[in-house]
Amino acid sequence: GAATYEFSTQSWSALPSGTFDRVTAATVDAAGVLFVAGTLGSGAAIQRRVASFDGTSWTVLGGEFDGPISILAVFGNEVIAGGGFSQNGSQPLLSIARWNGTAWAPIAGGVTGGSASVEALCTMPNGDLAVGGTFTAAGGTPAANIARWNGTTWQAFGSGLPPEVTSIATFSTGELFAT
Repeated sequence: GAATYEFSTQSWSALPSGTFDRVTAATVDAAGVLFVAGTLGSGAAIQRRVASFDGTSWTVLGGEFDGPISILAVFGNEVIAGGGFSQNGSQPLLSIARWNGTAWAPIAGGVTGGSASVEALCTMPNGDLAVGGTFTAAGGTPAANIARWNGTTWQAFGSGLPPEVTSIATFSTGELFAT
């Protein structure tokens, strides 16, 4: 599998072998748990999943995703996965999902339209989650490639942005930048 490394006390060291051939995204929660998305295998036998590393061992979270996982982020006490997937195991997800500690769950209807995908996630100073990618609606609300989710409902950012939003950043003042 692909090696994952940590930098500590001025040097790099490999973490114990994980469960991936290729890592596609990573994030760390407030407790210091590392979450990594990646793939194992290739072609028709490819498996896409998320695992956590608690400092000692890896744990696979839930089943396999049916499409790529492009980004992971922490939102409150949940890990959010975004990408070009439509389900995890038999759970429909529509390009965005949250890990609630037990299973991957949908986020209020996900994002839809065309070949919908989520490529960018950013927690805003007010606590909302900014979501970017390629889509025409978020939770049924018209939204051109960028939207925000407050933990309950989706809102558009004005008239949106041209396709495809690949990164989002915010300043503490609330200004949002997207590319």
